[in-house]
Amino acid sequence: MMEDPVFCKRHPGRHIEYFCNIHEKPLCHECKQDGHISCKDTSNISVAVSDVKNRNIYEDTTHLLQYHLNQLNFIPARVASNLLKLEREKVVFKNTLTFYRRKVEKHLNDLEASILKEYQNIYEEQCSNLKKQQNFYIEQIEQLEHDLYELENMSGLTEIESFLTIKRIAGGASELLNPDAVSEISIDFTMAKEMLTFQNISSLGTIDIHKKLPIEANRPPFLADDTNVSLKIKPCFEFLKKLDIQTEKDEIEIIDIKELDEGVFIMTNRLSENIIVHDMNKNTTRELSIGEYPDSIAVIDKMVVAVTQGRRNVMIVGVVTGRVLNCIDMDDDIEGLTTVAAKLIVNCKTKGLQILNIDGNFIDSIPHITGRLYLCAISSGEIVCADQVNNRLTCVRLDGEINFSLSDRNLVSPYGITVDKHGDIFVVGIDSSNIYRVSSDGQEKCKIMTSKNGLQRPFVILFLKDGRLLVSNKNGRDVELYQQRNVHVQ
Repeated sequence: MMEDPVFCKRHPGRHIEYFCNIHEKPLCHECKQDGHISCKDTSNISVAVSDVKNRNIYEDTTHLLQYHLNQLNFIPARVASNLLKLEREKVVFKNTLTFYRRKVEKHLNDLEASILKEYQNIYEEQCSNLKKQQNFYIEQIEQLEHDLYELENMSGLTEIESFLTIKRIAGGASELLNPDAVSEISIDFTMAKEMLTFQNISSLGTIDIHKKLPIEANRPPFLADDTNVSLKIKPCFEFLKKLDIQTEKDEIEIIDIKELDEGVFIMTNRLSENIIVHDMNKNTTRELSIGEYPDSIAVIDKMVVAVTQGRRNVMIVGVVTGRVLNCIDMDDDIEGLTTVAAKLIVNCKTKGLQILNIDGNFIDSIPHITGRLYLCAISSGEIVCADQVNNRLTCVRLDGEINFSLSDRNLVSPYGITVDKHGDIFVVGIDSSNIYRVSSDGQEKCKIMTSKNGLQRPFVILFLKDGRLLVSNKNGRDVELYQQRNVHVQ
């Protein structure tokens, strides 16, 4: 019996009970009696339905088996096809790998050749410069020895001490030695051409004249006994030119400059993500990208520099390739960087001066020197710090002892510092638009350049190895070169 009886459409109220296989029709009891009594192939509806279900299952199973059989027949062909494809891909991959390996090897060979060539050029240039300097100094020494010999062998002038820049001293020895005949001493001297050699010396020396002169009665003496007359030679700078520094965006704000080699220096540009390498001899400029906000820069050697980048990082950068060799996280806001005896000195605003090795490992600290500082190392191993906020210049040793600390009301917002080869310190006043010279012991200071010399909010200065002075002027937009040509006597 069917679970849900179906009623006959011809005989309402009658259930479908049979199925005529001859006429393929479902029948109720009345239909079978009326028209299918003679049909010999009728069966109960439940049996007929069961046969249909079994037939459908059989057909479905047969089709499924046939499908899987067909798939099995395709497998060998597909395996062969896949193996062929894998073989082809293997060849393509091998060829591609060989191609890129050759490109990488060629690039490394080219890079090696370029570096070796650059090193060779640097070596040859340095050899040539050293030879020129050697010949120049030999000539100067010979001439100075000659002048010294002439000075020391002038009779009657034993009380005038030798001075390298005196060429001739006019006056008769007999007159100087006769006190009764002398009421006034006049000494004329001319500067020898060798004076140009010492243009970078802040004070070459002092000529002291010791001569007792007769004093007339009833009037004050013209000169007191043993009067000293001191003549000091000081530098005077004059503008040479503005450097042509081309950048990609043609916008610069140079806030630090250091020299890598003679005529080659590196700068930080606050308006870009680059540091700039400029060769003044060849008038070429290239940029190295290190990330945003490069600030202070320190030279480790002529091929590697350290740069403060962002707010907390010190980057160690290769100058030739621009590759970042190391990144040191100082875990504090930083401003100010220099090197002393293969050590990095980093100014952290709250932790003070931090002393690290080149790998970034901590060595020591000077915690009592803090603030917005520009740092510069001097030849004696101390660090000179320009405090822009408190208008103070401080010289401190690596053990933390302060050598001197000074300020001047006419030196406002001190920042950039440089040191000449004689140890004198030169510092920029940004807001006062001037440059001060301070002696190495901090005892003497004087202005050497002001707005009258064309200074307008200078940022940093640098004495080059050839004795000329580089100034980042006009808020860092102009990089200007000055020559110390003349001297004046006070």
